[in-house]
Amino acid sequence: ETVARDLARHFKHARALAGATREELLEVEGVGEQVASSVVEYFSLPVNRARLERLLSRGVNGASREEEGSTSRALQGKTFVITGTLSLPREHFKRLILEAGGRVSDSVSSATSHVLAGANPGSKLEQAERRHVPILTENDFNELLGAGNPE
Repeated sequence: ETVARDLARHFKHARALAGATREELLEVEGVGEQVASSVVEYFSLPVNRARLERLLSRGVNGASREEEGSTSRALQGKTFVITGTLSLPREHFKRLILEAGGRVSDSVSSATSHVLAGANPGSKLEQAERRHVPILTENDFNELLGAGNPE
């Protein structure tokens, strides 16, 4: 999902993505050899190009849209992992992170900037602790965004 969003932001329209070369795809942060090759291969098939054109001709808007909401870039360049039970659905926090320019990952790695941890966080918290990744509570997260307490 994150790579798809990054590709949409970079290429701005489905036709541009469909016509992108492997080298152009590799310029997008987060896109590696496998994704670039898969995208090129997919759009090299006439049936897939025809499918795209059929969708566009039937009213599907192929242009990417900017994320609605905050224009804050408070989390630009930061990667978050969300774990545990939070006061609101994870999608809520994911949307806040993306709107503030951050990225969300499903697993803790050397690229992880912060872990947002709720109750019963499980193994992701342990992984973050082993890697010395900062762990945030919901209140910490809200302060990082400058939102204060959501109550």
